[in-house]
Amino acid sequence: LSAIAKAENIEATDTDVEVQINEMAQMYKQDPATMRAYLEDQGSLFMIKENLIADKVIKFLFENAIITEK
Repeated sequence: LSAIAKAENIEATDTDVEVQINEMAQMYKQDPATMRAYLEDQGSLFMIKENLIADKVIKFLFENAIITEK
């Protein structure tokens, strides 16, 4: 997936990360700033960004797939 992301210039923006943090904060009934601080302390922001990129690559593949029947 990372090779496709690189070739297609697929990235997770700061906005993407903020949206994800806000969704997680809502899910865990936390303030977004508190959730961000927790994720930073745990070193998890990198993984969030990587997961967002993977999701975008999968979406890209589905949108650009050419389906043929055998």
